[in-house]
Amino acid sequence: MTLALYGKSRRRKGALLTAALLAVIVATVGALGAITSAFAHHGTRSPGSGMHC
Repeated sequence: MTLALYGKSRRRKGALLTAALLAVIVATVGALGAITSAFAHHGTRSPGSGMHC
């Protein structure tokens, strides 16, 4: 990333850093969403499943 910023204007550096930060946030939210949806059906009990306490 530092080589991508070398020699760029201050405005261009800000835009590149903002884009990189946004990409990290989107990837994190996507990964958390995938993990959550993978485990969402694992331990759920539906009313008609016959698992009553």
